[in-house]
Amino acid sequence: MYASHSQFNTPPDDTVIWRYMSVEKYLSLLHTKSLFMCRLDRFEDPWEGAYSVGYESSNPETREVQAIRRGFLFVNCWHANEHESAAMWDLYATRHAGVAIKTTIGSLKNSIIAPGEIFIGAVRYEDYSVYIPNLAGNVLFPALVKRRSFSHEHEIRLLALNYENSKWHSTDSEYPYYGYSVPGTLSMVCEVDLNLLLKDVMFSPSMPDWLFETLKDVSGRFNIWPNHTKSSLYDRQVV
Repeated sequence: MYASHSQFNTPPDDTVIWRYMSVEKYLSLLHTKSLFMCRLDRFEDPWEGAYSVGYESSNPETREVQAIRRGFLFVNCWHANEHESAAMWDLYATRHAGVAIKTTIGSLKNSIIAPGEIFIGAVRYEDYSVYIPNLAGNVLFPALVKRRSFSHEHEIRLLALNYENSKWHSTDSEYPYYGYSVPGTLSMVCEVDLNLLLKDVMFSPSMPDWLFETLKDVSGRFNIWPNHTKSSLYDRQVV
């Protein structure tokens, strides 16, 4: 279930958010009724969940231990924006066969029916070449901080801490990771009520009409009836 966190910046319930995806991922969402949550250390960005310069001087943990912790953090990513984004279409979907879910923070909260605590927080964009205060205040915090080069994403994240199927290292005190578990689960899912989540579903600007109509029909076969639209982002001007 959704859980509030007093130290997270969770935007107001009426904040508009988007999730851009391929058609295949949209069909998987309809079939599983679940949002895929990626393990933090499996993202392309090697700095996901990392600590900034100067952290070692304030905390005795090794970089290896910090890296292990990333393996227990799982996130699902959204884009905060009042309007659709041309850049997000190109980055996370396609102009010809992509899907964008448009909803709100409040609808996302209400749709979550997964067991366990699921948090929602806005990502902070910081300069990792300097010390970032309070980054070590909570094991979850590093999952909500990214480098400034990614600030165009305006990212909102679902976040969960999951030790399921973790493995334990040797109890040998000379072992570098003594006393720490290592990740076992590669991913997790967050079960949702799609009728609460899917208020508006937009299909990519250049999607052929036959695919647009087919996907609308498929949604209905899963008893999901959002407002289906096709993006007009690249429509010709009317003279």
